[in-house]
Amino acid sequence: MSHGTGHEFILPPGVTQAEYDAQTRVPLMLAGNITPFLVATIFVIARFWSRQILKGSWAQDDIWVFISWLGSLAHTLLNCSLTFYGIGRHTSVQIESDAVRVLVISYGTRLLYQCILATTKIAILTLYLRVFTDAKSQAMVYGMISFVVLYTIPCLLLLIFECTPFYDSWNPYKFPQTCINLTIQIYMSAGFNIFIEILMVIFAVPRVLPLKLPRLQKLGLITITSLSSLVVISSVVRLIRISALRTSTDLPWDSFDFTTWSSIEVNVGLFCATAPAIRPAIRAMKEALRLNSTPTTNNGARFPNSANRGMELADGEVFSQTPATKRGRASERQLSDADSSKGVLNAVSMSRSPASGRTRSETESDLEMGERRVKQGGGTFFV
Repeated sequence: MSHGTGHEFILPPGVTQAEYDAQTRVPLMLAGNITPFLVATIFVIARFWSRQILKGSWAQDDIWVFISWLGSLAHTLLNCSLTFYGIGRHTSVQIESDAVRVLVISYGTRLLYQCILATTKIAILTLYLRVFTDAKSQAMVYGMISFVVLYTIPCLLLLIFECTPFYDSWNPYKFPQTCINLTIQIYMSAGFNIFIEILMVIFAVPRVLPLKLPRLQKLGLITITSLSSLVVISSVVRLIRISALRTSTDLPWDSFDFTTWSSIEVNVGLFCATAPAIRPAIRAMKEALRLNSTPTTNNGARFPNSANRGMELADGEVFSQTPATKRGRASERQLSDADSSKGVLNAVSMSRSPASGRTRSETESDLEMGERRVKQGGGTFFV
């Protein structure tokens, strides 16, 4: 039996044509694309809140994160728009004009996918430039950035001119007959991306392991610097799905989770780029929750059960009712968020502090562990 695009298909036993045509995977496809994007967006917002609102500044890695988020937004919208043209449904309901639109949209998503993977890696690497300040680490990071750029450009050119002429990329009668072997291009691109992700983990983790930090804090740092492994897992699963599609006789139906895994890989990369810098936002929310749960007097003033003028909160923070409190807490926030783009990675920089002779990792880890002093109302508090 044939359909609008001229392909042949066979109805499954015991299923009528109407039942077959009514089957849909569109809800699964939409959920698989929108959910990862929304999760990544939450982390992006937390990062920008940390940087712009709590600190009032913007760094180079933030720009790359924003570019990556815009690309992810466009990628998600394009993937979801495929559902209007038969993707997630059987080929029996797809008409020729749908096939043309699917090829055009897919052409755009392939280009966006390649660009987003590159910009998220550059976002992470430019963050490393701010954290690992010794000459050797800087040279290695610049080398990795150069590698990302050098393999992304030819991959993009191969995608743009994958067919001869290039507009055959959205001609259902000539695609992929007049095109290069797309499978080779996909595997080559994935190989480069997996290699650089592994290289980034190998670069960062050994710089955390020697640090003399509490076990939980060190485990947190190792987890943060190992997040790139999640992108590797997503990329491998995506490759497995591509291999399965090579023998498919119902591509619109079978390819729904291919778009899902592409979206997951892109947004996991965005999550990896934003997660290290959201600690100030988490601290601010925790602080707000603590203050909201503090007992108050009849006139609404907050106070401790003891007779002290200030109250000690969790993690050694001090809350005072005196007018100097606002100034002191403003100083606290300014210090604790002095470089929120680094987040918990403040503890891993290995350069020397000229004043004390201690390594920056020792100094900054002390600050991250709540040993930062703030002068307030004539006294010195630990926050």
